[in-house]
Amino acid sequence: MTRRLSVIVAIVAAAMLAAFWFVGWSPATSNLQKAHANATVATGQMTQLRGQVAALLTAERKAPLYRSQLNQLKQAIPDDPSYPTVIDELTSIASSSGVALSTIAPSVTTSASAATTSGPATLGLSLSVTGTYSQVLSFLTALQQQTRIYVVDSINLSGGSGPGGKLSASINGDVYYANATAAPGSGGTS
Repeated sequence: MTRRLSVIVAIVAAAMLAAFWFVGWSPATSNLQKAHANATVATGQMTQLRGQVAALLTAERKAPLYRSQLNQLKQAIPDDPSYPTVIDELTSIASSSGVALSTIAPSVTTSASAATTSGPATLGLSLSVTGTYSQVLSFLTALQQQTRIYVVDSINLSGGSGPGGKLSASINGDVYYANATAAPGSGGTS
């Protein structure tokens, strides 16, 4: 009987061990492996999010600098051509450099559709000034030192023979602005 009891105990123990394995240990191990895999994914995501937070904090610290740079760019390339402001600036530059500004003629040189896809639009300018060589040079230097961007494409000089002779300068160039639909005569739609 002891042998039979031993066999029954062994079979019951084996059955209990098998039941424990299939019901308890194996699912728990599987769940533990899934939990470890999830923890690894979560750790990777946390590292990535920490990097993003660090980048955002850096950008937040630099925000005042970015705003300042944006304001400088808006002054250099305003949203509209602001032709009256251009005339005022050119008149002031001419007065301070001592030249006589006789002609200012605008023309839109970049269409509204091209400006929206490839950068700022330009307002073409044709200027005529008269003065001595040093006055004309002073005018051109002051023009290039303005906050707003003035680009001189060509200069034609005439006259000026003899010391202190007056030069006539025909200057062609561009002024930039961001919103092509605001240009006079551009035909842009809002």
